[in-house]
Amino acid sequence: MTFKKSLMLAGGSLFILLLSACGSSSTNTDASTTDLPITLTDAASDRTFAFTAAGDQVVFVFDVSAQSDILEANGITDISTIERVEVRGSFNSWSSSEDFYLTASSTDEGIWFLSVDADEINIPGNSGQPEYKFVVTVGETSSWFNVSENTPVGYQFSGNHILVFSGDNIETIIANDAQAKNEKSLSDFDLTTIEGQQEISNFRQVPELSNLFRSYHPFKQSRDMEAEATRIEYVNSFMVTNNIGSVITLSGEEAAVAPEFITDYMQAIMDAGDNLLLDISYKLVYFSSDGDEFSAAVKSTVEFINDDSHPAPFLIHCRLGTDRTGVLTAVLAGLSGVSWDKIAADYQLSNRLGISEFRDQGLLRYSLRHMLNVDPADEGVDLQQALVNYFINNATLTQSQIDKMVAKIN
Repeated sequence: MTFKKSLMLAGGSLFILLLSACGSSSTNTDASTTDLPITLTDAASDRTFAFTAAGDQVVFVFDVSAQSDILEANGITDISTIERVEVRGSFNSWSSSEDFYLTASSTDEGIWFLSVDADEINIPGNSGQPEYKFVVTVGETSSWFNVSENTPVGYQFSGNHILVFSGDNIETIIANDAQAKNEKSLSDFDLTTIEGQQEISNFRQVPELSNLFRSYHPFKQSRDMEAEATRIEYVNSFMVTNNIGSVITLSGEEAAVAPEFITDYMQAIMDAGDNLLLDISYKLVYFSSDGDEFSAAVKSTVEFINDDSHPAPFLIHCRLGTDRTGVLTAVLAGLSGVSWDKIAADYQLSNRLGISEFRDQGLLRYSLRHMLNVDPADEGVDLQQALVNYFINNATLTQSQIDKMVAKIN
């Protein structure tokens, strides 16, 4: 299937423009008679999507007649039976929402379109860019449309379409997508080195904080992979060599199920009451970081650390040690005065796990920006002061609590 249309702006304001089409269709291209907010042309026949400069509007366009092969593969042979075309993505929690239903054009047969404010959908997925898929509904069946083989590199990530704004680095997006597809076998890790052992276990010291560490789960196997048992073995080895005294678990209380097992060292920490159990989610830490539930998790963590009955050093983990761990350690590091650049670089080290997943620092950046209403990456932003003000002003923490926590993890 070959793309036969690109989109050009009707009117003159700037926007990001996307066309999902993999073939030709009969389309009205007269801007004076079309109800589309853009003008379709026959240019760019070798591309699946057309993109223009970023601005205040994003226009999604879905060309039904151009998708006949994919529609037929999903059992849709009569396009007149299509009841709904919608966009689901990182900006609406990948769920169905009337705000993201496309409208069937009354002037351009087979074309569905939707215009939204760029700010409304500039919410990133794991790529650090907004991600989405088109979903077509006929009766009780909804079919998700992945990127096609003709989708240009740089505009896709792990099977999702992504939005690319003016100033975004395409080469970085391409490199991230390649790394996201990387699944490492045990032999891909150099386990004769500390660095290789840290890569496989996701275990490391949080930058500049001598008493705070982060890691993969110490006993739960989260992936059916050759390296999984060895991964967990090194988590527990590092716990011993770094004399971990207390553990903060962000994935709730879970039992070890054979072949999983809890080491004597970890069991002693649990038996002593030095294991804080919190159950927070991916969605919470990234997209509801400004809410009471996340603030409560921060408060519980700080109070646990400040309780002198719980010995340092502290280890924070979830299942992968990437998302929930990444955001919470970023907050604690930021409160301790660690710079955004060091926090962001540490966050992306988890991508060395090689489990066919990737997290771009843009996702963490969004979480903190959503919480603080300032961009932690902006020059001149004092991240430490912004975090201190936020948690004091919403009555989560006092200055004395923050000071004691900082002293204990430094």
